Amino acid sequence: MSSLATIEQTIPETASALSLPAEDETNGRTDLTCTLTIPLDIEPPRAHEALGHLDLAGSAGKMFHALAAGDRLALAPTLLHESAAGQSIGIIWRFDGHPSDSRLGPDSFASFDEPSHLKARWDVRIEPRAATQTYLSIRTEFIPTDEDARLRLLDAWGIVEPLATAFSRRIARTVTAVSEDRDEEL
Repeated sequence: MSSLATIEQTIPETASALSLPAEDETNGRTDLTCTLTIPLDIEPPRAHEALGHLDLAGSAGKMFHALAAGDRLALAPTLLHESAAGQSIGIIWRFDGHPSDSRLGPDSFASFDEPSHLKARWDVRIEPRAATQTYLSIRTEFIPTDEDARLRLLDAWGIVEPLATAFSRRIARTVTAVSEDRDEEL
């Protein structure tokens, strides 16, 4: 397996997953979130190492390219600033479909507030539970930039949520596969 794994493996049958849509009003706006949590039977350092070998933004970019939807992105899938707990990927979706000349970078994600856009963020975290067990938690947050974008997100939720959940599951499958491959190498 290469040092940057693609997200294409399968979740083991023994994994349990939970996806919960919820509204989050802690930051003064209404965001929709989903969380997928999967137990991994590996040590936390091994899980962090596996996560570090993934090209999460590249895999997300391939998904948008396959849908010929790249022209709708004000910010293509981008690795946002990392924390000690994991990685974050962000995109900014343009509802109006008119391409923009401006190029946004990861620093633009948090402050971006142009109307008719949807920001989506996947926070991938490793959560130690015991010496040999870890939880992989993937929190997906949808942040509409205005009321129109929020209503459009809600109207499209039946399509958006399964796609976002599928991407989260691909991340989880790959972290599991990479960590198992690393165990076999030892």
